[in-house]
Amino acid sequence: MAADDIAFRADGTGWTYWCNAAKGFEVMRFTWRQASRSALTLRVREYAGGDWSIDHRDHVTHRVTSQRAWDERISLGYKITAGQDVNGRPATLLQVDQGAIRTVVIGKRFALERELAANEHDPAYRPDRRKHHRRRARQPRTRP
Repeated sequence: MAADDIAFRADGTGWTYWCNAAKGFEVMRFTWRQASRSALTLRVREYAGGDWSIDHRDHVTHRVTSQRAWDERISLGYKITAGQDVNGRPATLLQVDQGAIRTVVIGKRFALERELAANEHDPAYRPDRRKHHRRRARQPRTRP
């Protein structure tokens, strides 16, 4: 069994996410733009893959074992329609022309789950902790 997602952020970035029951995953990070009312252009920039696990609190952790730059442009036809999600509930659907995607492993039909948060990233994203969590040393305050 496998599952896949695609995410488009308002800032023009996004990712595809694929995972399977054997606990493998792949993420392709891309930039995107709307080329026309029925076409997108994706520029795949990076690949990350590895394995995932679930801890005793049902928290999923991703361990990246392979990561590399990627440079591929994909023109993708799409259509947004009303339909049903996998559970039969009403949903907004994104249907893509899968024939255009050869390198990126994704399905061809996706149900809108929710809007992404402005600071949301793909499941394998790990910021450089030294860069993002560095704090400046503060000068000790002296009392007047």
